[in-house]
Amino acid sequence: MTSAIPIVDLQEFNLTKAPEDVSDDVKRQLAAQIINAFSTVGFVGLTNYGIPQDKLNMLMKEARNFFNLPENIKQKYSCRPQYGDEIGGWEHIGQEQYGIHKHDPNYFKNQHKKGDISGPRYLYYPAITSQTDVKPNQIRCGEHSDYGSITLLFQDDVGGLQLRSRNGKFVPATPKAGTMYINIGEVLQRWTADKLISTEHRVVIPETPSDREKVRMSVVYFAQPDRDCLIQCLDGSDKYEPITSLELLSRRLKATYPE
Repeated sequence: MTSAIPIVDLQEFNLTKAPEDVSDDVKRQLAAQIINAFSTVGFVGLTNYGIPQDKLNMLMKEARNFFNLPENIKQKYSCRPQYGDEIGGWEHIGQEQYGIHKHDPNYFKNQHKKGDISGPRYLYYPAITSQTDVKPNQIRCGEHSDYGSITLLFQDDVGGLQLRSRNGKFVPATPKAGTMYINIGEVLQRWTADKLISTEHRVVIPETPSDREKVRMSVVYFAQPDRDCLIQCLDGSDKYEPITSLELLSRRLKATYPE
């Protein structure tokens, strides 16, 4: 089954090009494609975004090297998310992970100037062998939506990520070489007063034995507005109560990681 996620080619406006060198028409066309993907699916795939593949391969390799270390060494970097502090460290939870004005065109950028509660996370899903105790209907990562504004996802070729379509059925986010996936989070949903909806997604166990025996790796970057930014509906409605970015993140982390 192929991915239902729209793909947008950023060849004309990527990290290698200065914004002032790209025409407004190109910017509007690309923006329209991305907004259409976000409003109908909640995810978009981007190609030719300007990050060399060899750098991404190196990142995946170094992350894999860390997760292949003995458990007692990784334990030295163990942590639990701290509300109000920078989130980082190693955590073992079945998968492993490690993390280190509406008319204003710069509004989004201005809400992420410091990056003080944004950050990457490296996700490692161990291989599943005949000796692995797999429970009925078990999956690798349960259904959830993200907390922040947007999430950037780089994944290997193993697959397993699925997103809930508007008809309620889960469809695959099939890995494609050179494609970065982006999904929207709760903050963007609040900013747009539900015009854009944060899409639930999950990671399932592969069906074939050969795929089950492969390690799955992904690198995720969670973009969260700076901690003091006030998150409120930009259409002037009161659909959601105003709340700071840090308070919203802390509330969601406390629900996910109860004391």
